[in-house]
Amino acid sequence: MLLDALVAVGLLVKDSISYSLSAFSKEYLVPTGVSFIGNRWISLANDILWDAFGHLAQAVKSGRPVTLFDANYWENHARISAASPSAFVEAAEVCSILGAERLDLTDGRVLDLGCGAGMRLCSVAQRFKPAMCIGVDLASVLGVAADVARRMHVEDTVKFVSGNAFDVSVDPGFDVAIISQILQLNDMARNLDFLKRVRAVLKNDAVLVIGELPVWEDRRGPEHVLLTSLGLLAMTEGGNAYTFSEISALTRAAGFGVLRKHGDRYSVGRAI
Repeated sequence: MLLDALVAVGLLVKDSISYSLSAFSKEYLVPTGVSFIGNRWISLANDILWDAFGHLAQAVKSGRPVTLFDANYWENHARISAASPSAFVEAAEVCSILGAERLDLTDGRVLDLGCGAGMRLCSVAQRFKPAMCIGVDLASVLGVAADVARRMHVEDTVKFVSGNAFDVSVDPGFDVAIISQILQLNDMARNLDFLKRVRAVLKNDAVLVIGELPVWEDRRGPEHVLLTSLGLLAMTEGGNAYTFSEISALTRAAGFGVLRKHGDRYSVGRAI
């Protein structure tokens, strides 16, 4: 009876002799699924998020955050990402973008600012075998990233620098820069300053890969991006969900060419 009920609501499928998971269940309800929702709920169980959304009305009325993301939050986020199948999918997408750009990275240098668990950077190191990969993030996060590098056997190529991605200094001469979901944490003015600093450490014609979930141009969706922007209101100094046009305007002003969309999340441009 229970199994038949689960068939009725789409969680199982049934043939003449057995039951099995539906495609929906495999993707969303199994820990190995690409879009396993359990990771999202684990993330939301973080004390900082509970506090922020519990005082959301205060943030809306004041226009000021009620709390800020801290090192413990980002470490927890990195640990969840390191165990999430979606992180491998995202890393594969970055590799696909770089492959489409037909880059020869044999002697190249790759920079990932806000590298998190390091999946993107380590995947690039595995596939393209550049001379050097540098990941920048908070010290609390880099222990997770270093473990990922060891598990993926790229620890000799991938190195990590501790610091805030917006403030840390690295030597110039990079062929690729990757930034993912960090523009949303700051206002337009600080993002422009940040992107100018990124441009300054890139070679001419180097590739910039941006991973942001843009809000629609009319700001009526997607729903999950708009809901995320509420969290940004409560937990950042000026963070917001940006449209693709706004992100494009920032990159042009910072010294990059036309920004091109690559799927829902990523966009790519060249330093000019």
